[in-house]
Amino acid sequence: IPVFWHIPKAGGSLLKNIMGACYRLVLASAAGIKEGHASDTELGIVKIGGDPANGIEPSKFVNVDTLHLPGIEKAKRLGLAQSGLADVIVIRHLFEAEEMFNSQHRGRLFAIFRHPIDRAISMYNYLKHANWEPTYSPKLAQMSLMEYAESNRAEYNWLTRALSGAKFRNVTEIHLQAAMDVVRRKFLVGLLTKKDETMERIEKFFEWKYKVNPKNQEICRENLLAKGANANTQKGEQALPGTPAYDALYSLNELDIRLFKYIETLFDEQAYLFQSKKDGYRLDGATCCKCTDPPECPSPNMIPVSQLQSATLHKNSIDELAVKGVQQISVTSLPIHGEDLSRYVDSWDPLADSDIPVFWHIPKAGGSLLKNIMGACYRLVLASAAGIKEGHASDTELGIVKIGGDPANGIEPS
Repeated sequence: IPVFWHIPKAGGSLLKNIMGACYRLVLASAAGIKEGHASDTELGIVKIGGDPANGIEPSKFVNVDTLHLPGIEKAKRLGLAQSGLADVIVIRHLFEAEEMFNSQHRGRLFAIFRHPIDRAISMYNYLKHANWEPTYSPKLAQMSLMEYAESNRAEYNWLTRALSGAKFRNVTEIHLQAAMDVVRRKFLVGLLTKKDETMERIEKFFEWKYKVNPKNQEICRENLLAKGANANTQKGEQALPGTPAYDALYSLNELDIRLFKYIETLFDEQAYLFQSKKDGYRLDGATCCKCTDPPECPSPNMIPVSQLQSATLHKNSIDELAVKGVQQISVTSLPIHGEDLSRYVDSWDPLADSDIPVFWHIPKAGGSLLKNIMGACYRLVLASAAGIKEGHASDTELGIVKIGGDPANGIEPS
């Protein structure tokens, strides 16, 4: 399940708008409880916002708030991850939100990152004028950037603390290393400074294609990438490197700056993931459900999770779900054999110390060559049919045995 970690003032609103307004994906975020849905007791897809008089369609959300802790608990209780209702789940509390998932329904994290000093200055200029925010303070509105940097309101290694799970303000090299490990193992990383390339990568990675009206959807995407979303309308005070305010913010965020530089290297390293897909992937094979007469686009309203049998979704329920307008579940995502292979690690997951290599030997495809290299050259201990030779078929306990070889000619057994 795609899980977008929304970092404040780092391009998150832009990406959410593209996913919702342009791709018409169903998001689970704080918006889903607006317009009276905070008290809903069953999961469902709801339509929020829009302006029908001006041709602006409402966006579709799952009716839970996945950005705040009470909503995360509710989403867990109602089985959001198991329901298949959300195309993308948006979170802010990284470690707490993990509780919404399980080993059969895991989240796949992605995020857009921004230079910590640029983000801190943007946050300062935003909070000075955002009197609708709970964190708004008239006192902060009167502060200069330098005064803000010297106050306890300024950004202080926020990214390192959030990624390491630190509970206290002060963080150390240990927290930095933990944060680097988390982002390396768990995140598809994007950069606000390379937002066009980042968007291409996300589309390729999750294999998103237009399905509603490709021409209009592409215009929507281009406009948002060009103009942004939730950008500060008043740019406010800035600080260049070497100025006192910049240096003060730098000293507060030294660990975050090192972490961001590491993320930039990860961005370059992750380029290999997308080499097989060309740019414009979203348009290749795009479909238009609004181009038929009458249009054939699904238009779900409330879809109680009790009707979805979400805990036991299997291939026999595809047709039923399609009728209800839930397009998040494809044939390729459901195992035909009836097992989901969850005991095998996904091929793109980072290698863990507990992982056991499992070689699927396809007959006449070079398997014997690889087995010989692993056993005779690398001297690895293999579990295969050869292990029961030379009288070991009746063994009642597991053990490592030596099979074959030719000691007279210097060939050791495997």
